Amino acid sequence: MNGLRRFLPWIALLLIALLLSTGSGGSVAHAAAPAKTIIANTFTLADGEMLNEDLTILAGTVTLEKGSTMNGNISLAGGTLQVAGLVKGNITATGGTIALKSSAHVTGDISLTGVAFSRADGAQVDGSTQSLERGLPAIPGIPEVSWSRGLNPFWEAVWFLARIFIFSALAVLAAMFFPRQLERTSRAIVAQPLTGGLLGLLTVVVAPFVVLLLLITIILSPVAVLGVLALGLIILFGWIALGLETGRRLASAMSQEWAVPLAAGLGTLLLTFVLLSINFIPCIGWVFPFAAGLVGLGAALLTVIGTRDYPAPLGLLPSLSPADANVPLANTSSTDLMTSSEPPTDPQI
Repeated sequence: MNGLRRFLPWIALLLIALLLSTGSGGSVAHAAAPAKTIIANTFTLADGEMLNEDLTILAGTVTLEKGSTMNGNISLAGGTLQVAGLVKGNITATGGTIALKSSAHVTGDISLTGVAFSRADGAQVDGSTQSLERGLPAIPGIPEVSWSRGLNPFWEAVWFLARIFIFSALAVLAAMFFPRQLERTSRAIVAQPLTGGLLGLLTVVVAPFVVLLLLITIILSPVAVLGVLALGLIILFGWIALGLETGRRLASAMSQEWAVPLAAGLGTLLLTFVLLSINFIPCIGWVFPFAAGLVGLGAALLTVIGTRDYPAPLGLLPSLSPADANVPLANTSSTDLMTSSEPPTDPQI
């Protein structure tokens, strides 16, 4: 029971992060499991053919030719979907590319998260087209769609502020249960921002290929899902550590000293507010939160999620403890030690 209690905070953080990442306005998932799954492969529904099943695409390429009929919902994760026929259902996509040709007809809703979406003239969509991402490059000739079921600006602002306060609450919760781990990660961010950023970038580049290889094996696909969840949790932890450092800098500027939960909460609130606001800048706004996330991710990996200290540069080493204060290292060079002819004396003699 005591061992389970140690993991309860992490489970709570994971569940809240998953609820946050799902966003709002998505369609309710189909009750039955998808009958057809395309994993890192290609599939074509030719003219005159009909598919009476739900279709799931994981890093695959699917083409629905003109004259084909799809009687079911389509779920896309990191693949490519080209639609020129009839889709009698909803299309839900996270990552990847979707292209609706001029002969395409979708009777349901289209929900997109981080998807490169194009719609040719003549393509019909009976339902609504939603996007849970802002700041993505606009596609020429395609009007920008709302991020959540046509919500007005008031509700967009409410969701914007809600995300900020949710991240702040997560930061307070993490700082209450894991203050030392956050402090170690925060110190690594200050000590090695470039190393952490490069490691974070390498992780983001390599992780999709590792997940793809695990998905191809099918038997290890649950491991791939757990790996994606773990990576998301580490990114969240690094973001909160970056917020902790932001809070401490803010407290120092105000000549105050805050407790770790307070510094983490207020710092994460300020950090998230600023970077999400910058994210609205067209084309380049995403660069700043992306870079901050990479630095936090790399620092979390360097410290193994805060379980160990990462060596800092000489200029950022902590001051000597009182027991070591009498050791004259600062004014003694290596040359003086090598050329000294007097042997060291034992203070106990």
